Amino acid sequence: MPKMDGTYHAFLLRLQRFHKQGEWRVTLQNVQTDEMFRFANEMEMVKHLLQLLAESREIEPSSTNESE
Repeated sequence: MPKMDGTYHAFLLRLQRFHKQGEWRVTLQNVQTDEMFRFANEMEMVKHLLQLLAESREIEPSSTNESE
């Protein structure tokens, strides 16, 4: 099982639309913690994922590549 140190994220994504022209409702389930996130539309989910990635970047261990 991958470490929960911010370097790996796994989600189950569910999309549901109640009307042919309506917005997608999104459910995102963290498969590591079973935490559920519900969004009224896909853009809210994208914002959430971008924030999660930004937060993960803040806690990533520093690079060991000395050529940079």
